[in-house]
Amino acid sequence: EYFAELKKLSGNYPEEPVFWLFAGDILRDKNPEKALELHRDVLFRPVTTGVFRAMVLEHIARDYIVLKQNKKAVSVLKDAVKCADYAPASLLLSEVYEAECDYDAALEEIKRYISLTDPKNDVLLHRFYARAANCFFRSRTENKNGALKWLSAFSKKCGDEQQSLIADYISALINANAKKSSEYLRKIVDSGETNEILARSLLLVFQNGSEINYGAEGAYKELFQELFNQ
Repeated sequence: EYFAELKKLSGNYPEEPVFWLFAGDILRDKNPEKALELHRDVLFRPVTTGVFRAMVLEHIARDYIVLKQNKKAVSVLKDAVKCADYAPASLLLSEVYEAECDYDAALEEIKRYISLTDPKNDVLLHRFYARAANCFFRSRTENKNGALKWLSAFSKKCGDEQQSLIADYISALINANAKKSSEYLRKIVDSGETNEILARSLLLVFQNGSEINYGAEGAYKELFQELFNQ
């Protein structure tokens, strides 16, 4: 019914392309090719300039993402960012970059988005650091330096003492630094039961369940003794 109403409105106001823009959004889930066709038609109209052009390009990018054509999505979003200061385009571009594991480019777009919205609202930035750190942590074997870089950035900028402590603890684990790990673990244990459980789970995840006997000989002997004796 919504789509039929939009078609009627577009017929009554042929010079107003926004109705077709939203009609394409309705079609995207079931027919992304048709959605892309409608949005591209809007893009090439004479009235599609400035901020509105950036908006249309963002809608086109969403079509490409559904069609699993991320390179084309990045291309049109770059055009959108050049067209105008349109915050949603930067945010979507950051999400595509993040999906492609290009974290440096994603970070720049998130910073741009924040600057265009509310410079004081950096919650989004903190969440991004956490997601990046987590991604590198899960693939630590291949991305040790990347993991340490993002964990360090997160620790310094997250603004939360407990989260910063956890990030430093994971960094020590990645570096196989039992002394530092033990030092951070004691602080975590002292900070409360919930964080102690988190620390234990992180260690077991990192070791893939190995060396869980606290008396085992190995790099984490001291650390496991700390865990289980506490």
